[in-house]
Amino acid sequence: MREHGVDETTIEQIRIDDRADFNSNRRFYHWTSDFGKYLEGMADREQTTELKTVDDLLDEIEDETLRTKLCIGHCLWWTGIPCKSSC
Repeated sequence: MREHGVDETTIEQIRIDDRADFNSNRRFYHWTSDFGKYLEGMADREQTTELKTVDDLLDEIEDETLRTKLCIGHCLWWTGIPCKSSC
């Protein structure tokens, strides 16, 4: 670049910007690589359960508030009557 008359300040700014871009990409790809390994590990630990009914699906939900709301909605949809008991 010096051969083509680019001044030192511009060359330095290009170098700084290029380095920042490189570091940003490296952090991104490092994070996505780690996340992929995490997902693979989770898949290995997760036991496969075959869900045959809506009740089976509801039983798999760990968040009690969400499970209750979905259960009540399912009972209302299925029977037309709100659930009187917890699912």
